[in-house]
Amino acid sequence: MKTKILITMLALLLTGAFTFAQSMVTAIQMEYTVAGTQYGSSFIYESKKQWGLGVFYQVGVTQSVEIFDKDQFYGAQIQFPLVKSERISFFTSLRGGLVNDKFLVVVPGLETRINVGKRLGVAFGMSLRMNYPSVSSKLICKLF
Repeated sequence: MKTKILITMLALLLTGAFTFAQSMVTAIQMEYTVAGTQYGSSFIYESKKQWGLGVFYQVGVTQSVEIFDKDQFYGAQIQFPLVKSERISFFTSLRGGLVNDKFLVVVPGLETRINVGKRLGVAFGMSLRMNYPSVSSKLICKLF
């Protein structure tokens, strides 16, 4: 009983923290790794100071008829602003999650975000995946 109450209180606390976020950012992304190209999306709550917490999902697509996807990578993402301005911002990020439901992976990275409009932006990043550098690009939309 105590664990149910504790889990409920924790869920309410986290929900309350997320509702006071300054903006909600969604993005579609493409990442080129040593294992191939992966496509995916992310969903991040950003604070007023551009600290972010969210989730992501990436998958590699094959040409085979039998297997439509491979190397599923999903989990949580945290971002910290290094330098921020009205048009361009630099972030460091930390993604952690599961690959193919078997391996726990932590990926550090850097990202440059360029705001094209008030709600639209593009980002270019680099990270360390499988002990090799990877590059990524994102199309970002701020929902509110």
